Amino acid sequence: MAKKQIPQHKAALYFNELAPIRGEGERCALFGHFYHLPDPDVVLTRSVAALPNGAWGVVNDIDVNEVVSAAVYFEEGGKRQLFAAYRSGQTFIYQGTLRTAVPKPAGVGFLSGANKIGDGIYACGSQNMIFRFDGAAWVDFAPSLRVPYGGPNDPILNAIDGFGESDIYAVGYNGAIVHFDGSAWRALDSPTNQHLHQVVCHVDGKVYFCGRSGTIFRGGLGRWEDLALPGFDQDFWGLAAYGPQIYACSYRSLFRVADTGLVDVAVAVNSAGTFYRLASNKSYLWATTGTGRVLRFDGTQWIEMTWPDSV
Repeated sequence: MAKKQIPQHKAALYFNELAPIRGEGERCALFGHFYHLPDPDVVLTRSVAALPNGAWGVVNDIDVNEVVSAAVYFEEGGKRQLFAAYRSGQTFIYQGTLRTAVPKPAGVGFLSGANKIGDGIYACGSQNMIFRFDGAAWVDFAPSLRVPYGGPNDPILNAIDGFGESDIYAVGYNGAIVHFDGSAWRALDSPTNQHLHQVVCHVDGKVYFCGRSGTIFRGGLGRWEDLALPGFDQDFWGLAAYGPQIYACSYRSLFRVADTGLVDVAVAVNSAGTFYRLASNKSYLWATTGTGRVLRFDGTQWIEMTWPDSV
C-alpha cells in the first residue's frame, strides 16, 4: 500500500528540531518549517508543542524567518523555559507565550547546535566557535579554538554535549572532536575524517558520536570503538540516550546501540517511513520524521502524532 502523502496546506509543517520537557512528562516542543511558502527566499519556522493526550499547542504565534539549529528545555527560578538557536546566530527564550530575543554572539557566523550541560547552555557553530549563555548574553567559551573566517571550507562544530561543565565534547566537520577538561580545550585524535553530526555523553561514562556515511563510534579521550554496520553508508542525523540505551537514526533507519553493535528498530506506526532528529526525557524517546509527524516511544510502544494542519 502506498504511503499517504501530506498535502501542502499553507499551515502544514515539517518538523526538523525538537526539545522534550526535561525530566518526566509528555510535553515536547517542536520547530517546523512550512510546506507552502510565500516566497523562495522565505524559510518560516513555527514553534509548536505536542501536549498530553494527543493535543497540540502553539508556543509562539510569531514565526521566525530562519532555520532553527537546536532547541533546549530548561528551568530557571522554578520557571520552565524553552531555548531555541537559529542558524544565523539569533537565539530566543520562550516562556509561556512570551518570546525574548538574546543578542547575537559577537562575531558569530552561524550556530549549528546547542545543549544544556550542567547548569549552563552551550552552543557551537562555524569557525569552531563555542559559546556559553550566562543568563543574559552569550560569552565566548573557547577563544583558543576559534579561527577567522576564510570561506566555505572553514571548520564547523555541529554538536556539543558533556558529562558536566568541566568535561565537554564537541564534534564537527572532517571528524573534528574537541574536549574541555575544566581548564582548557584541546583537539582529540579522531578515528574518522567524515563530518560528524551528533554527540551524546551517556550515563554509562562513554561518548557516542555519529555522522556521514554510516559513521558511528563510542569511547572517550581518543579511544574509540567503531560501531558502523558493514556496507551501511547512510548519513546518521539523530542520536539520543533513552534510559540505558542509545538510539541513532539515518533518514531511512532507526537503530539501538547494543554491546555487539547496532540493532535495527522497527517502527510500524511510522507512516512516513523516515526519521531525522531524536531527543528524549525520562518518560519518552521522541523522533521527528522530516514531515508533519512526530513519533513517541515509552520503552514498549510507539505512537505517531500528526500536526493537525499536516493531514
